Amino acid sequence: MGLVLDQSDQFLLFESLNDYGQLESICLVNREDVVHESVNSAAIDFSSFLAAYNQKNEIFDPGHLGKLAQSLDHVPTAREVIEKAGKQLVSVDDYELAGENLGYVTAVDEAGFTIEDPESGQEVSHLFENVCALDLASTELEKMREFLAAQNQ
Repeated sequence: MGLVLDQSDQFLLFESLNDYGQLESICLVNREDVVHESVNSAAIDFSSFLAAYNQKNEIFDPGHLGKLAQSLDHVPTAREVIEKAGKQLVSVDDYELAGENLGYVTAVDEAGFTIEDPESGQEVSHLFENVCALDLASTELEKMREFLAAQNQ
């Protein structure tokens, strides 16, 4: 659940909220994967109430993720995000693979990219056409970065 910040023909720039009405991630969502959109429901009313409460109390965006969305001048494609990721940790939701895949980008070509799991070292390839969602910034990514930094000390 969240708010569409901007959109292109292929992707939505999406602000995802957690169960407590706080900003959980800024992500690209493939428009083809959107099954249902709504602006009126009890769940949305409750999330809106929580988000407004959190904004009023300055606890809506504890990870300061919103700055990223404000800095973008267009909705990037999955390819643009991956090509600019460099050695950054990325989180990918892919049609072909169960759950989200977290890792460092190790290779990029015309058709897709490969990421390496930071803990197991296992590499997984993704086709750009199979990307459902790609986190640009998220609480999960930040916590994983902190964990990996602590492991390397």
